[in-house]
Amino acid sequence: MRNNDNFLFILPFYNRKNWTADYQVQTVSILSKRYPVIVYCEYNKTYLKDLISLKKKPNGFLYKQDGVNYYSQIDFIPFIRFNLVKKLNALINTVLLFLFLHTSPFSRKIIIWGFHPEVADFDRYFPFPGYSVYDCVDYFSSIIPEHNQIIKEQEKCIMEKFDLVTVNSQTLYSLYKKKRKQIAVVPLGFTPPSKKLTKTIYFPKERPIIGYVGAMNYRLDYRLLKKLVESNKQWTFVFWGPRQKDVQDKKFKVDEAVEYLYSLPNVIHGESASRDETYAVIKQFNVCIIPYNARLDFNKYCFPMKLFEYFYMGKPVISTPINELKYYSKFVRMGSKVEDWERYIRELLEKPWPEEFKSEQKKIALVNTWDKKISTISNFLHWDKS
Repeated sequence: MRNNDNFLFILPFYNRKNWTADYQVQTVSILSKRYPVIVYCEYNKTYLKDLISLKKKPNGFLYKQDGVNYYSQIDFIPFIRFNLVKKLNALINTVLLFLFLHTSPFSRKIIIWGFHPEVADFDRYFPFPGYSVYDCVDYFSSIIPEHNQIIKEQEKCIMEKFDLVTVNSQTLYSLYKKKRKQIAVVPLGFTPPSKKLTKTIYFPKERPIIGYVGAMNYRLDYRLLKKLVESNKQWTFVFWGPRQKDVQDKKFKVDEAVEYLYSLPNVIHGESASRDETYAVIKQFNVCIIPYNARLDFNKYCFPMKLFEYFYMGKPVISTPINELKYYSKFVRMGSKVEDWERYIRELLEKPWPEEFKSEQKKIALVNTWDKKISTISNFLHWDKS
């Protein structure tokens, strides 16, 4: 990574630090080893009336952790739906932030680094000039029409005005290259286990284990899973990850679907306290699965980070049709029907997964580490937009 002590990174977080997909935290962790970093907690705004009623500053308004400053905005002026009010609140908060940090916004090259389309609004209202990076980590869309329209407008602004736009897949590159000439393809981002795995969770070995790690949310294809699990009691299905709530859950009746899935006798569910524990769980899987609902554009055009966790552990993978995974067809079977999944599972269980495949998978995973991703983006920080 290029060393430049004159850089100051500001990263707006729209998801909390403990969000299942940890691209925010991983990026900050690596950047903060070389540069000063401020996390602007967009998910945790405070209104002036709340501040007054508390008669003291709220916990977490400004704090430092592991060398990173975390700041939560206070909206001092009401009626934030108006652009002028947004600009004034942004000005007040930014001035306060730099006063608290005892630094000047003009003393360093400020780099706004965002992961979500909402960063277009942050950049629009940020009162001091800086360099803008849109680190596109996913294909963002919504089944709620008004939300989807906002996303498209924000992306249009980003494609026109941001200094650097990066994507983590060929699929996203193909989608966005029509909107902007200069787009960089960078590694996905992946964290290998930090130490020798210590298995603390044990699954019964009487039956083959078909496993999924990740959040249980609206993204999963519960119709496929329900039929697959019900019809194949000769296999144990493990779903390992937190129940993650979303505004789109109601449409897909996710609470009911997850509850039913967990009630089936050949299902085990839980979540890990650490990443290494998750790897120890994956190690016990015979076949790994990515059962996303590919009828949703968000899923069809995504690049699941869990793929490289599976690859690192040398596991065969079955997925619903996700565009980017066609580049890994040697190691990933894809199908949309239960019958396809049953056939693939039987085939993969019949003979051992080749050692040369495991070796190739691990090499692919290690090409996509977070260090390699951040270093690649850093090399583009002086890339002029056109």
